[in-house]
Amino acid sequence: MVNSMKTVIEMARFVGARPQQNKNCDVEYLMDAEALERLVELARADAIADEREACMNALNALPYQRSTKYDCMDAIRARGNT
Repeated sequence: MVNSMKTVIEMARFVGARPQQNKNCDVEYLMDAEALERLVELARADAIADEREACMNALNALPYQRSTKYDCMDAIRARGNT
């Protein structure tokens, strides 16, 4: 489920935020404290999934080798320095 999340609005809707639009205003999303906590957890999980994907992409760009978490971190750093 997390990998299909693309925007904060989609995640907010997923946790139960309700859209509200006043006349001539942008749409606002209302949620209770529990929904906000779920949104934070979902955003964290989404960020972790993005970092894992970035790690795998960086490692796949390297010549074949046995990978460790340190190889992954080095590959991400190297990607950021190019």
